[in-house]
Amino acid sequence: MNLDVEAYIKALENEYYLDILFSNKRNLKVRCFRAESFSGYFNCFVKYILLFFSIPLFLFFTRLTLPKGVKDNAFFICSDKSKRIFSNTNSDNHFGLFDDGIKFKFNLIDTYYFVLLVFAFVKKFKFSFWFYPEIMLIPEMIKVNRFLEHSKIKELNITNQYDRWAYFLSSLNLGYKINIEQHGIVSNDYIPKNKINIINKLTCYNVEQLDIFKLNIAKKIGSFIIRPPLLSLYPDLGDSSVLLCCTSNKDYFNKEKALYVTLGKYRKIKLAIKPHPNNKEYYSRFENVFVDDDFPKVKIVVHFNSTLELEYKNSDPDVITFNAATMKIAEVVESILRTVK
Repeated sequence: MNLDVEAYIKALENEYYLDILFSNKRNLKVRCFRAESFSGYFNCFVKYILLFFSIPLFLFFTRLTLPKGVKDNAFFICSDKSKRIFSNTNSDNHFGLFDDGIKFKFNLIDTYYFVLLVFAFVKKFKFSFWFYPEIMLIPEMIKVNRFLEHSKIKELNITNQYDRWAYFLSSLNLGYKINIEQHGIVSNDYIPKNKINIINKLTCYNVEQLDIFKLNIAKKIGSFIIRPPLLSLYPDLGDSSVLLCCTSNKDYFNKEKALYVTLGKYRKIKLAIKPHPNNKEYYSRFENVFVDDDFPKVKIVVHFNSTLELEYKNSDPDVITFNAATMKIAEVVESILRTVK
C-alpha cells in the first residue's frame, strides 16, 4: 500500500480543529478530543486512561464493513445521517460504518503503518496530549485506504464535509472521483484547516450554502445540485404535537429535561422526543421517543441550534420552530401554549 502520510495527518488535523471548535463552544478550560462528551475533569481523565489502553485493540478489531465487489459508483457510510442520506441507493455498493457489529480484522503490515503514523502524529501535535486519543482513529483509516486500493471504484459518494473522512478520502489519489452530499449546515463561523482539493459533484441545500463550500471548504467544485434536505414525516401526531429535538451538547441537558417535565404537565400537548444520534441511550426510558430514521409530523419543533429545523421546514412548510438555545424555558413554554389548540 502506498502510504500518504500527509493525507492522514492533515485529515486528523481537520478532526483536531473540529474538537477545538466544540471545546470553545462549550467554554471548556481544557480543549480536548470529543469535547461534546466532556463531563468533568475526573470523568474525562478516567475516560482518557481507558481510551489509551484500548488503542491497541483497534489494530485487531474494527467497526468497518468492507464487502468484496464494491465498484463503480460507491457510497461510504460514516454516520447514522449518512446512512439515511444514502438509504435509497444501491446497498450492494455501500461500505464503511453501516452496522453495529465489531469484527476481528488484523493485518501485520497495517501495524507497521500504524506505528509510522503515530510518530508523524506526535511530531505534528507534540504536547497537545488531550487530543492523543485521536490516534485510535488511524487503524480505521488504514483499513479503508487498503480497501480502496484494491477496489474498482470510479465515483465515491461521501458526506460529513467537515471531518477527517472528507479530506482523507479526497486526498488519496486512487483514481476515483469524489461526490459530496451535504451533511448539516455549513457557516462562515468555521473554516476547516485543510480544504478538500476537488469535489467532482456537490449536492447542497441552497445557493448560500454553495457559496460557503466554494469559499471555505473546497478548492474546486466541478458541478453542483441544489437539493433542500427533506424528511419522510410519519406518523402524524396532530395539531397539538410538539417534538423536542435533543442535542449531544451537555450544556443543554438540564434545559432539555426541564422542558420535557414542564411540557409533559399539559394534557393538551402531545410531546415527543427526537434524541441526538450520539445520545440515544439516555432517552431510551422516555415516552414517545423517535430514533434513527423516524421523524414524526408535528405542529411544533423545539430544537437547540439543530439542522433538523431546516429539514423540517423544507419537508413541512406549516411547521413552527423554536430555538430553545436562544430562549428561556418560560418563553418556550409560553410560545407553545399560545400555538397549540
